[in-house]
Amino acid sequence: MHLQRQFENLLNSCGRVKHSESKLKADVKLQSHSNVTEHIKVMTEKRTGKTKTGMVRGLVPLQVAFLVQQTNNAAYVSHGQTVIFDNLYANVGNGYNPHNGIFRAPVAGLYIVLFTVASGSTATPDIEVVMDGTILCRAVVGGNDFTSSSCNVIVPLNAGDNVWARVFDDSSNRIIIRGLYYSTFSMGLLSSYETSSS
Repeated sequence: MHLQRQFENLLNSCGRVKHSESKLKADVKLQSHSNVTEHIKVMTEKRTGKTKTGMVRGLVPLQVAFLVQQTNNAAYVSHGQTVIFDNLYANVGNGYNPHNGIFRAPVAGLYIVLFTVASGSTATPDIEVVMDGTILCRAVVGGNDFTSSSCNVIVPLNAGDNVWARVFDDSSNRIIIRGLYYSTFSMGLLSSYETSSS
């Protein structure tokens, strides 16, 4: 009788062990599933840059802008000559080259171009803003000293596109661009077609 009871106890213990084993397997499977789900979430966050709350993480907005100004009167005499301003006020993203007067788009996107030229003599400064040689806009100043003209455009650019201002008056008159900050050239990225990670 005593042996029978021990045998029944042993069978009960085996049953409890099997039940515990089944429960443990289920817990391991659930934990494994949870780990896989968490791994998928983490990989998705890394790929999209979005956290569980939907906030963008680890992405830096692209900022590109420059402003150059003319502080001294500048003389330009030849048709097609690039206008190089003498004061670089800002160059966020380093797209503008102050030595050759050319802006090279560091990223593809939609840019705004703001150009103002003022006359420094009776010879009218006729200036055009071009993108890789294609005219974007022109600013023509009347024949009086201290008059000004502007041209402003919004243009899509590809990374590597070049934009600059140049003289388009083909007369032999001496063109003088007025300084004292009356003449300026600036561009800024309104929206980019790509993102940059930090």
